[in-house]
Amino acid sequence: MVTTDASFERAYIQYLPAVSGYLFRRVERQHVEDLAADVFAIAWRKRDSVAEGEELPWLYPIAANVVANHRRKQASGVALFAALRPADSAPSAEEIVAADSALAEAWGQ
Repeated sequence: MVTTDASFERAYIQYLPAVSGYLFRRVERQHVEDLAADVFAIAWRKRDSVAEGEELPWLYPIAANVVANHRRKQASGVALFAALRPADSAPSAEEIVAADSALAEAWGQ
């Protein structure tokens, strides 16, 4: 990619729809805009490593890495939330049935 601001802006305008479409098919809709911004922020920092005309094939792996990082963050957030959530104190239906043999017999019939 040519390192001028104008050439990067043209590439951004040209390839944003394709990158956003790629992201839209892989993450929740509310995250697409932020992740697309992350993709192009990375592209801006590494813009000297791509040849003119090869921008889109170069952007897709960046987007794939951004998606993978996003999914890892989501998974670790869910795991943390589950670890911090208090355990349920109510017994399960199976525990109730096993504890009450009359009820278990009734269910058996």
